[in-house]
Amino acid sequence: MLLGYRMRTQTTNYVARLFAGDLSAFSGPATDEAVAGHIRAEQMSLVLGYSVGIMLANACNAIVLAIALWQSPAKIPALIWAVTVAGGAIAFGLQSHAARRITKPQFVSRRAMHRLVRNAFILGTAWGIVPVAFFADASTGGQLVITCLCSGMLAGGALAFATIPIAAIAFTAPIFVGIAICLGRNGDLAFLLIAFLVVVYGSVLLRGVFVNSFAFARRVMRQIEAEYPLFLERES
Repeated sequence: MLLGYRMRTQTTNYVARLFAGDLSAFSGPATDEAVAGHIRAEQMSLVLGYSVGIMLANACNAIVLAIALWQSPAKIPALIWAVTVAGGAIAFGLQSHAARRITKPQFVSRRAMHRLVRNAFILGTAWGIVPVAFFADASTGGQLVITCLCSGMLAGGALAFATIPIAAIAFTAPIFVGIAICLGRNGDLAFLLIAFLVVVYGSVLLRGVFVNSFAFARRVMRQIEAEYPLFLERES
């Protein structure tokens, strides 16, 4: 019974660290909460720096998709999807722009990181729906647009969340799943080869995210060590 309690506690702690962006959950450098909060602040600052451009790209991509599917049988669902995603992206972009004008915090809580991961998953799921819902009924040109847009969103998501692996996974995983479902149920050899390339492409992207995030965390930790007395004074 005691062993079961310890295992549940360890699992709960691991999940909390995982979704807080703590790199120790991925065998990265371990830190105490004060240092982890400072690292999260640096990570969040970078994400906010990318977010305005990324959200504008989301809005533009959604509009392009609606235009590409205008002649397909699914044009009404595609239009509703595009308006929803474009509107949400613009709203989030404006919110991020306003947040950037506030003085950068020295500490970001786990809860704030949880919200970021949740939003990344919601946006990734929205794009993961696209190949499943619209690819089969699209024209050849529409299918090409969907393929390019999904590939671009994978690359853009990996760039935006390059220092936060769990957020990068939360964003890209639904898109990978959507592509896999779409290509797998077609059964054509060419589509299976594309699915294989997508897996390789995704593996390289996520590998780059992990390498970059570990290097980023160590760089921030060295900066904190160099300014340690001042950092402790601010934390107290």
